[in-house]
Amino acid sequence: MNYQHLRYFREVAHSKSYQQAADKLFITQPTLSRAIASLEIELNVDLFEKVGRSAKLTPLGIAFLARVEESLDTLDRGIAEIQDMKNHIIGTLSIASVYGYSYRYLPEIIQSFAAIYPNVHFELTQMPTRMVIDQVNSGSVDLGIHLESDYMQECKNLEYYALQEIEIVVVVSERHPLAGRKSCRLTEIASGSMVSFDRTSGLLYKTIDMFQEAGLSFTSNLRVGGDQSLLNLVRSSMGAACVLRNVAESTNGIVTLEIEDAVNKWIPTYITLRKRNIQSHIVQTFLSYILKNVPC
Repeated sequence: MNYQHLRYFREVAHSKSYQQAADKLFITQPTLSRAIASLEIELNVDLFEKVGRSAKLTPLGIAFLARVEESLDTLDRGIAEIQDMKNHIIGTLSIASVYGYSYRYLPEIIQSFAAIYPNVHFELTQMPTRMVIDQVNSGSVDLGIHLESDYMQECKNLEYYALQEIEIVVVVSERHPLAGRKSCRLTEIASGSMVSFDRTSGLLYKTIDMFQEAGLSFTSNLRVGGDQSLLNLVRSSMGAACVLRNVAESTNGIVTLEIEDAVNKWIPTYITLRKRNIQSHIVQTFLSYILKNVPC
């Protein structure tokens, strides 16, 4: 049912004249007449009867007006409340995020959120999964975005909300023997030098699980704490590495390879906050927004 047509109907009912209602609504009388006719066709009833130049409500029109008044009043209050919320969501939101999520997904979310709530400012820090969880748990940040980790079970004071799953790929230097390929098997990199994240990263444990699932043991020659350090080592031919797909995108000197093995190469990501922080208005608004607008 057309929201505007209901407003037109209410105005005609109050004015008792199509012409006066049209003048108040700043539309032409034919446009108003067509709108009311469309509403009557949809309801399959006559809402008005003409008495001279006046428009008189029929008994069904009187009954319908009461419900329209209630509905439009409720809707108007809802619109006013939303606008008030929008105007009063002011402040700073601090977020700790794993490196991989802050490359593309989080900036897209923040940009679209800021377009709706321009009075919200963000403080964004990047760190491995375990450190993200610790930062949220200690109250150092409002929200955290991180990879799935067994460490989540140790922090009972946190709420976890699933965001999306991100694919894991292999990255090698352009000088690596596999660089001319589009995909590889894990056994092809397991026998050579490998670079990985350190024990604070959820991706390290996911990589170990993938190799075990493929019947392989995982050993890395170098372990680092951040994406850029890892990519620099890979680019320098220090070894192959497993990373999130979006981390490897558009990185010069790096070749991305699909994993051919029939293993689970997807890792869930989560948004996390303290249970008592769920009532914070700005936090709740951003949480609801990101859950409804998770990138595909």
